[in-house]
Amino acid sequence: PRTPDVATDAPAFDFTTPLVTLTLASGKQFILHGVQTFGIGRTDIAQDWAPFVDLEQHNGLAAGVSRKHAAIILAEQGAFIEDYASHNGTQQNGSRLLPYQRYPLSDGDTLSFSRLVVRVQITA
Repeated sequence: PRTPDVATDAPAFDFTTPLVTLTLASGKQFILHGVQTFGIGRTDIAQDWAPFVDLEQHNGLAAGVSRKHAAIILAEQGAFIEDYASHNGTQQNGSRLLPYQRYPLSDGDTLSFSRLVVRVQITA
């Protein structure tokens, strides 16, 4: 099944949370909004895991993206990235993130999920 580009269970857009757009090198965009956590990784049917940002069809396996790789958390305090102890790691602007710690995101950040790179755009 195809994961939608905008979460169907997201609350109505609320201007107290940021709008985050992740852009792949191919130009594919994932738009994140609402107070919630957006999983990043690859679909795992056996574990009933379908991340919102599903990188399976975007060379995720070959690039070393784990099934449950990371998450972006949107809150009234801002946007955050958290690595889920992924096998090949997550980097923010070239710095490797420690697992299970939240790091604030900024507009223009570059995130690397193993070797797959995305650009972050944040609209407050």
